[in-house]
Amino acid sequence: MNNEQCVVIFGGTAAYSLDLTRVAQVVEERIIETPFGPSPPFKKLVTERETAVWFASRHGEGTLERSARFVNHRANVWAAGELGARLILSWNGVGAIRPALRVGEIVVPQAIMDWTRHRIGSFTADEPAPPVVADELQRRGAEVAEKGQEKSLRFPRLGGGNWRLSLEPADLAHAQSLRSAARTIDHILHGRDPRQTARPFDEVARRAIQVAGGKWQVASGKWQVANGIQNPKSKIQNPITYVCTEGPRLETAAEIELAADLGADVVGMTLCPEVWLAAELGLGYASLCLVTNFATGRWHIDPRRDFGPAVAERGLTILLQAAEAWQGERVRG
Repeated sequence: MNNEQCVVIFGGTAAYSLDLTRVAQVVEERIIETPFGPSPPFKKLVTERETAVWFASRHGEGTLERSARFVNHRANVWAAGELGARLILSWNGVGAIRPALRVGEIVVPQAIMDWTRHRIGSFTADEPAPPVVADELQRRGAEVAEKGQEKSLRFPRLGGGNWRLSLEPADLAHAQSLRSAARTIDHILHGRDPRQTARPFDEVARRAIQVAGGKWQVASGKWQVANGIQNPKSKIQNPITYVCTEGPRLETAAEIELAADLGADVVGMTLCPEVWLAAELGLGYASLCLVTNFATGRWHIDPRRDFGPAVAERGLTILLQAAEAWQGERVRG
């Protein structure tokens, strides 16, 4: 199995209803304890080509448990780093703003506007746990580990509860590297650094998603027909700008008009702060957006809605193919 370039996939719309065994072999499941609470279950998937990826559903297991506004992005992205991720791929249901789009089409954003207001967009904001833990480890962690009395240490979290830090040497070293990445501002200072935020999407990964999505549209038009969408050969339109809003309410028609005036093509509530947190840890990031409906005030363009389990299977299938291509590109490079 190809594990040299680890990819984590975050599932969005309808991911909680997926039967993962339809698209890959599930070989392992883990919940990662992070400084920001436990992660959702991460499942290790192995494709027919023996490419391994980690997969997690943002919105719950088996049912919709939380909307985008209430996803614990810091726990999710930190856990991806703990699992050794070099790239995060995600799929997201979006509302179309650009009139030329249609429900059922897929797009790959290359630019983003962040209209969120109350989400925590950094690992170091409002949560001093990582540096506190580093100091505590210097004081007593090494002694505890040497005596072999414990395999982990527990520390109180703000707001109650505890989080656990593994004392295994490899885990300690990896956690320290994550903390160092989270504290740096290199991703702000260096405009072309992979961790930068001016253009946060990994271009190689974006191309891999576009190619995989194009193949899916040409070879598997049956999903469009099954959902009453008769445009299986529609092109993946580019360039695309995604605007992320706060939620959980939908946007007003006036807000959508403003977003359109500013150049936004699609609207969603998921990518921020996920994309910024990935940048903070130096992880590549790219997203597949599936048009599930038209945005507020534009329903007359295309009134259909496409939120069923087929959306999730479509998203995962395309991203698994993209992950295989990205890993192959990185190995050849």
